[in-house]
Amino acid sequence: MAKAPRKLLYGISWILIFAVYFSSELILRVYYLHGNGNSKEQMESWANKLPGFLTDSLKAQQRTEKAEKDLKEVLKGSDKKKIIEAYYALAYELEGEDQIKVFTKLHEAYPNDLKTKAAFIFIFNEDDEKYNYDYLVSYAEKFKKHEQARVYTDAWSKIQSFSLPTQERYLKKILEKKYINADLFYIYEAFESLSFKLKLSIEIEDQIEALKSRCLLELKKRNIQEKKKGKGKGK
Repeated sequence: MAKAPRKLLYGISWILIFAVYFSSELILRVYYLHGNGNSKEQMESWANKLPGFLTDSLKAQQRTEKAEKDLKEVLKGSDKKKIIEAYYALAYELEGEDQIKVFTKLHEAYPNDLKTKAAFIFIFNEDDEKYNYDYLVSYAEKFKKHEQARVYTDAWSKIQSFSLPTQERYLKKILEKKYINADLFYIYEAFESLSFKLKLSIEIEDQIEALKSRCLLELKKRNIQEKKKGKGKGK
């Protein structure tokens, strides 16, 4: 007979937990949307004492609303640096389609600025009507050669999941341009297995190997420079 009261107490405990959760969330939502003055400060103090799972979503909402407000404010001016930073700040608070929309607006606002490269890479998609591989090529061509290499390097994170024909186009474009930088070393490494999969010619394989070797030298140089900087900071 002792088991029944224990089960009853267990059930009541869970009911109380859910009651606290939902009432706390309701109170906090009212606080975030309508709180002001001393009452807002008191509510914030109280909210900080609650478990994180009760407040995380509401704090995220507050950050998003602040980012939206900040973006609207900077858009009233003409400071491009601040506008780009505000777009990124808002985008990183969002998810899904909302995030894509903000990144798209940012890139469309400044399509010739390398600072919106990360926004473009995010919306870059093989099947997109606009932001596809052909757009990548035309976008990269707007910049100097070493900047083009950075665009193509960052695009590899998406390209490697695209279809083999698109990957082949990308590979041949990189070889055509003969880009050399430290980060491309790992992409040329990936090209070795890709060329085997695509059954490309020995000449192309040799070209990949030669460019990979030159990128390895750049990678070693960068590692040496970073070690020197690290030692300098330690002094």
